[in-house]
Amino acid sequence: MAVRKYRVKHPGHGSGTGRQPSVRFSLGRPDLAFPPLRLLPSCLDRRRLAWGFSHLFDDVKHSDYRPLRCEMEAYFGSRFVYYRYHRGFNKLCEEEQQWIDGLFRRYGYTAPRVYDNYRTSWKY
Repeated sequence: MAVRKYRVKHPGHGSGTGRQPSVRFSLGRPDLAFPPLRLLPSCLDRRRLAWGFSHLFDDVKHSDYRPLRCEMEAYFGSRFVYYRYHRGFNKLCEEEQQWIDGLFRRYGYTAPRVYDNYRTSWKY
């Protein structure tokens, strides 16, 4: 029985898929792990994510704590999801951070809210 040998082609070159070769393959530098920033598409935007808010209620009066927390639980959908944000498993996007700031402003707390961690990432 004869063994057939198959040629493996790069997925972007003549394989009939119509895909374009990757940027690093086009540059002739397969060792380049990521393309330089000037080669990234301009549609990418930066966003600031925050997670963990163990000190969010430090300056809140005791009488305001329960209603604030209940409104946040209702906004996030459940107590389980609220605690995922609280502990930092889920990340807060900028819109959610602004909503929380607005909620605290409605209760009279004008100081900006500070979260445990921040990270700037790319938004696709």
